[in-house]
Amino acid sequence: MKRKAEGLVITLFLATFVAVSFPLVSSKPQLIWDPTNFPEGYEHGIALDLGDGRGAFWNFKGAGPSGDTGSLPGAIDIPGHVWKQVGTFHVLGYHYNKGPYFDKQQFWALGPDNPPYKELLFVVEAIIAPWNESIANKMAKKGYVHYHELVQSAPPRPEHPELVAWLKRTAVRDFCFNGGQSVHMHPMHFNHTVYKNQVDYLFMPNYFRPYYPFL
Repeated sequence: MKRKAEGLVITLFLATFVAVSFPLVSSKPQLIWDPTNFPEGYEHGIALDLGDGRGAFWNFKGAGPSGDTGSLPGAIDIPGHVWKQVGTFHVLGYHYNKGPYFDKQQFWALGPDNPPYKELLFVVEAIIAPWNESIANKMAKKGYVHYHELVQSAPPRPEHPELVAWLKRTAVRDFCFNGGQSVHMHPMHFNHTVYKNQVDYLFMPNYFRPYYPFL
């Protein structure tokens, strides 16, 4: 039964992967982080419906004073991101230069020559799929070089036993992505230039690392 379920997930993933091999047009980007005026259908702290009855949030290894991790109080999310789920395994997003709600600095790209606090950095596409070597190599070639862990909706929120979110980021401007204020939360210090309308293949690439969920 488990093998059948895994096979169904991979089949659905492959169908999604083919569908998103071509650029998709989403809502008009909001260039400044504004919780009162997110692009239509987008939200921060989104609860993903993966069709398995579990539900999922984006995991982020860092916590605010109340144990939350997002850019709005109580939100469980990657700071500075808003999302819209457009299919069971397909999510679109925007990535802003915004950190947790209690941090008011350039969280992701720091410096006077970089985008100011709250400004849009990347357009993001996410495909929810398992990790295996074959999938990882195919994803990386398409620009999905970083996968992000998902946690199940129900407390104590263990990581999803099978699925991760494969992310592709396309820059909306030229700037130096140096990790900003977030570097103390990540083991790797990334420092590279990204260019407008180009996919960032150097954004925390971890596609080659097998996924071992923390349950």
